[in-house]
Amino acid sequence: MKTIGISFLDSYLKNSECNNKRFIKELRKIYYSSQLNLVLGSGVSKAAGLPLWPQLVKELYIDVIVNNFMEEEPDWEKLDLKTDELILQARYIKKGYGDLTKFVEAIRKNLYTREVDVDNDLMQAIGRLCVPTRASHLKSIITYNFDDLLEKKLETLKVEYKGIYDSNICFNKSDLPIYHVHGFLPQDSKEVTTKNLIFSDDDYNKQASGKIFSWSNVIQLTSFKDSCNLFIGASFNDSNLRRILEIVKNNFQGVVNYAIQKRSFDSKKQDEKNRKFCLINDYLKENVLDELGIKIIWVDDFSEIPEIIESIK
Repeated sequence: MKTIGISFLDSYLKNSECNNKRFIKELRKIYYSSQLNLVLGSGVSKAAGLPLWPQLVKELYIDVIVNNFMEEEPDWEKLDLKTDELILQARYIKKGYGDLTKFVEAIRKNLYTREVDVDNDLMQAIGRLCVPTRASHLKSIITYNFDDLLEKKLETLKVEYKGIYDSNICFNKSDLPIYHVHGFLPQDSKEVTTKNLIFSDDDYNKQASGKIFSWSNVIQLTSFKDSCNLFIGASFNDSNLRRILEIVKNNFQGVVNYAIQKRSFDSKKQDEKNRKFCLINDYLKENVLDELGIKIIWVDDFSEIPEIIESIK
């Protein structure tokens, strides 16, 4: 790392700006060939007002302990529960509710009892990209989110879609397929199966160590190798996702996918002295994702993402 100096970082930033323009131009061309898929992570739901996974786990943990085992809430500040324990706590939560139906309904209640905004700038931009034209249309959407906020947005835009969470669900040629590969919990339905819900470490273990040809893995594998994909709101923390991307990269030539990512440095929270460290972190992240076949479009702030999505169409 001693060889990475200021001049190198300045050059890296200039190259990133050029790459951003080039990648957006490439995505526009792919979109107009109707070969573009969107891959949506939790950042998309967060923009609408839903919690990220760590916050959801903490809220459910409080709910299951207080409602089932205690008469009053403990002093959570003094307990100091560690973030890196959350994946295991998610498993505690499932065990605490005891019944799978109660557990799933607790997740549903947590998601939909808060105020959400499906008309935020990010959801608006994604929605408009989903509207087909004579010349082009999205091929499909893969989402790692349980919620149906995107579906609600598409209904206001009169877009024909089909939410898919199981291999037995069929859709029409005119439908935009939305694959919920971690499970689907729409607000107004009680009929959705829970067998594909990926929430706790045992679920992730089964998905990662189980058959690569499980339904959700096949959807991701096929999409990542056969089409171009744009990841929005994704952190790439999911080890199973990285495994699938690595399989595709190592076994299929010429595969290129894209991701919009926010830079590590935040001038509102960090001092200028941290800028070099953050840029090096971004540089290393870019190289690692490149090994997985992912080209990064960098933004300094999340508010820039809708404009990038708009520019594709």
